[in-house]
Amino acid sequence: MKGKAVSRLKVVICYPLVNAYMAACWRELAQSSSVDLFVVGFQAGSKDMVAFNSDIMDGVPSRLLVESERSDPRLVEEIVTALKPDVLLISGWSEPAYRPLYFSRPLGKVPKVLMMDNQLRRDFRQWIGSAALKPLLKRVDRIFVTGERSWQFARYLGFDEGRIHRGVVSVDYRSLSPIYHDRVAKTDGWPKSFFFAGRYHKRKAIDVMIDAYRDYRSRHAHPWPLVTAGMGPEAALLNGVDGIVDLGFVHPNMMGQRWLEAGVFVIPSRFDAWPLVIVEAAATGLPIIATEACGSTVENVRHLFNGRLVPSNDVGRLSLELSWMHNHYNLLPIYGARSSQLAAAYGSDVWAARVEELVELLATSER
Repeated sequence: MKGKAVSRLKVVICYPLVNAYMAACWRELAQSSSVDLFVVGFQAGSKDMVAFNSDIMDGVPSRLLVESERSDPRLVEEIVTALKPDVLLISGWSEPAYRPLYFSRPLGKVPKVLMMDNQLRRDFRQWIGSAALKPLLKRVDRIFVTGERSWQFARYLGFDEGRIHRGVVSVDYRSLSPIYHDRVAKTDGWPKSFFFAGRYHKRKAIDVMIDAYRDYRSRHAHPWPLVTAGMGPEAALLNGVDGIVDLGFVHPNMMGQRWLEAGVFVIPSRFDAWPLVIVEAAATGLPIIATEACGSTVENVRHLFNGRLVPSNDVGRLSLELSWMHNHYNLLPIYGARSSQLAAAYGSDVWAARVEELVELLATSER
């Protein structure tokens, strides 16, 4: 007697602004034999400080919301309900179009997974916020977090260990990791340059990075350039600074060359919940200088192993770490190889396996 065919489970993901990192993960999951995927996300708008084409979602069944649709919960509920999901993954609780999904009557029996990157801070605002979130959290079956700091916050919110899953975001490690070997093989040696990629925003501490870089340049007869890639309200700060080369926004399809030409990745953020760009830099095999405020350093940066960790808002320390990398040029390929090893746990294939396991648990266990 032939066994009964197992149907694929319909998984709908509601995500904010789509990006190349997660698009690679979704493409991986879309090929699963056990999951029928659909993504609802935001298309980049005029206020998003990014400028990519929607072709990054090629191969991902999706519906991208334009700016005028982002605050329309009725539209989103109609879209999601029509898809008849078996499992629903929702990004956080702050998006006006997504938050009502937790309370939707038509979706009441659908298992819901809250995706979160928030860090545990234990401040007054977080205490008040966690109390206000209780009605929503009661409707959440599992919580999918980035890393350890976010896991601790999930425990703070009252979730037991068995309902928390790590690794909610990942990168296209399969495409990024060969860049390390290409960099090692360069005939002119490992690049002597620093590289920053991200939004030019106060939270990223562009001002601190510039001051530290100026101090670093004053210490060396042959300083390395600092190349930056991004866009945002603080872009003007980079203009006319000796040694800084601002590339502006670089389309994801063009970033491979930028990673190849980089020697050390620098990210001086004042606060960054779990910056994926650190994982991406590590996947390409770069030594990393990052502030302790960056949540993804917990999993991807080990001080004196593959990078240097510095306090946030500390121009002097950041300058010294730039100099440290300069003075230990021979160690950069070694640090880069270690970075790549750490990032391997965040490949899109591993991410897809995590989601498949999570969906299976929800489908087979009592809620």
